[in-house]
Amino acid sequence: MSEASKSPLVEVSNLTKTFKDFWGRSKVTALNDVSLTIRPNEVCALIGPNGSGKTTLVKILLGLLFPTSGSAQVFSQNCFEVSNKYRIGFLAEENCFYRHLSGEETLNFYGKLLNLPYVERRDRVNELLKLTGMEHAAKRPLGEYSLGMLRRIGLAQALLADPELLILDEPTNGLDPIGIEEVHQLILELKSRGKAVLISTHLLAESDEVCDKLALLHKGQVLAQGVTEDLHKEHETANMKELFLKLVKHNNQVLANQEETKTTPDEKSKPPEGPDQNYLDQLSS
Repeated sequence: MSEASKSPLVEVSNLTKTFKDFWGRSKVTALNDVSLTIRPNEVCALIGPNGSGKTTLVKILLGLLFPTSGSAQVFSQNCFEVSNKYRIGFLAEENCFYRHLSGEETLNFYGKLLNLPYVERRDRVNELLKLTGMEHAAKRPLGEYSLGMLRRIGLAQALLADPELLILDEPTNGLDPIGIEEVHQLILELKSRGKAVLISTHLLAESDEVCDKLALLHKGQVLAQGVTEDLHKEHETANMKELFLKLVKHNNQVLANQEETKTTPDEKSKPPEGPDQNYLDQLSS
């Protein structure tokens, strides 16, 4: 079976998320008509600057936010299906662990939360400590760990239930070049084991190292997505920085033209005649 013929583990279609203010008025559109698919044995990078909507999309896939419109499915079911949670491993951007516990104790703690039997939990913890290269520091408290060591323990924690899908939010955040390379090699190892991996990152070079495909996000919109080489050929660019800046510049121009079209000179000079009608309609609804 080819990669393209495999059923998607993640399928996002025309997804929009709008945050509203106290009065129910639209305040921020974090995602605007986003579509994305991720299949087994595939590493996908969700790339964009801070505020582009990456974290919002991740939260929707984890079932932590409701979409405003469109759909998001994981394992062909809606993201709020509790029975699928054990099939997803998640690494948060910030490390939130108990500093007094050792690496081994931390993994045992989360293994108990997952209701893993003792023998299975013990073997799984030992396997993951070896896989992430943390055997040498297994007995040390996390308070003595470097940032790179904490990220590796975080990856081990995300892998405890042997999930089919991994969602990694800024997995190389704060790491030095050696730490970044180690995390990248671990991601490639997980891919070889059949895992699907979604990486949310603002680092443009991340996709060149480990990803099969990418989606470039800016102001809640997908500027482009697909295989990196194909995108460079299509947009005549040589690297990710050039590609991203070219697409952002074009998108900003399109948005500026749309704003000019919405507001004519007559409308700009026309004095307000009363309360905003949209606001009144929302109050009465």
